[in-house]
Amino acid sequence: MHADSTLQIDLDAIASNAAVLHDLCDRQAMCGVLKADAYGLGAHAIAPVLEAAGWSLLAVHRIDEALALLDHVSVPLLVLGPVRDLTPLHPLAAPLGDGRVQLVIQDGAALDDVRGLAHAMSRPIGVHLEVDTGMGRGMHLNDAANMLRGMLADPRLVTHGVMSHFTAAADRERTRSQFADFDRMLLPMRRRLPVTCRRHIAATTAALRDAEVRGDMVRIGLGWAGHAVALDDQMHLTGAVRWQASIASVRAVPSGTAVGYGGRHVCARDARLAMVPVGYADGLPVQATGQRLTVRDAKGEAIGTAPIVGTVAMDQVMIDVTHLSAAVDVGTSVEVFGPETFSAFAASMGLQPHHLLTNIGPRVHRRLISSAGATRTHAVAAG
Repeated sequence: MHADSTLQIDLDAIASNAAVLHDLCDRQAMCGVLKADAYGLGAHAIAPVLEAAGWSLLAVHRIDEALALLDHVSVPLLVLGPVRDLTPLHPLAAPLGDGRVQLVIQDGAALDDVRGLAHAMSRPIGVHLEVDTGMGRGMHLNDAANMLRGMLADPRLVTHGVMSHFTAAADRERTRSQFADFDRMLLPMRRRLPVTCRRHIAATTAALRDAEVRGDMVRIGLGWAGHAVALDDQMHLTGAVRWQASIASVRAVPSGTAVGYGGRHVCARDARLAMVPVGYADGLPVQATGQRLTVRDAKGEAIGTAPIVGTVAMDQVMIDVTHLSAAVDVGTSVEVFGPETFSAFAASMGLQPHHLLTNIGPRVHRRLISSAGATRTHAVAAG
C-alpha cells in the first residue's frame, strides 16, 4: 500500500512502559485511557497490551469506542463521557448487564437514566460517580456525598468507583488541595465503600509526581506511549511513536527565490529545496515553520537535520537540504519526530503531546510493529 507518510507504533515499547508504570505506581490498580482510538494510535492493538501487563480497567469516552473494543479485551471498559436514553435493545445494554462495560454518573439525570435501564433489564449496572473538584465536571462536592449514599444503597447499581480530575497536575499545591477536598467528601463513607469501589483522580503526571494523591487507582493516558506531560524525568519510559515520510521532489533554486504562501521565506543563497508530503491536513501544526526535521539514509542512519522553510501548506512542506549530502533525493526518508524527539517537538511549538498526536489525520498510515508478529498497517478509526 502506498503511503505518503507513516506513523509507526511500537507495541513492545508500550508493553515495557505498561510494566514500568505499574511498578512506579507501586503495583496498584491501573486504568489505561484509550480515548479517541488511543490518541489515534489504534486502541484495538494497544488495549490487549495493557491488559497483558495487568491493567485492570480501560477507559474510553464514547459508546462506539467501547463497542469497538469488546472483542479485543476481557477487562471491563469504562465510558467516561455522558450516556443517555439507552434501551435494553441498544448494543451497549448487554455488555452493561454482564459487567463488561461501566458508566460514569455526572449528574442526577444520568443516574435516573441508568436506574431506569437497570430496572428494564432486571440486571444491575456498574457505575462510577464523577465529582467536581475544580474542572466543572460531575456532581458538585456539596451534593456528591448524598448521591453516593443513594447509589451504594441501590440494588440496581454496582458502584465501582468515585472519580475526579486534577486541573493542573504539575502544580503540587493545587493538586494536593483538590485531593484533600475529594477525600474529605468521602471520609464519612469510607467504611461503607466496598473494596471493589476505587477512588481515582490522578492521571499520568500526578500519579508519577506524588504518591499521596494516587487514591486507589490511577488513570494513565499517554504515559503508556512513553510520554508524561510536565515531567523533567521520563522515568525510564520508552517513546513508542515515530512519524516519517519520504521526499517527493528536490529542486535547485537561485538566491532570492521566495518559498510558499505569502513568500515569507526568501532564500539568501542558491539552495536545494525538498518537498515533503505532509501538511496541516495531516496534523503538522502550522507553527512548524522553522522546525528541523531529521533526514535519514536507506539504513535509517541520520544524515542531518533540515529546517522547514516557508508556510506549512495543507498537503506539504519545503525543507532546505542545501547543507546536506547530494545523495538526499526523491525517496529519502524524513522523520517529523521520533521516540526521543516527540515531546520536545511538541513543546517547541507550545503544544502538549496530546494535542500534537490526536491531530495527526487518517491520511497518515498507522504501522504497528512488534517482535511478536509481523509489521502490519491499519487505518485510523473514524471520528
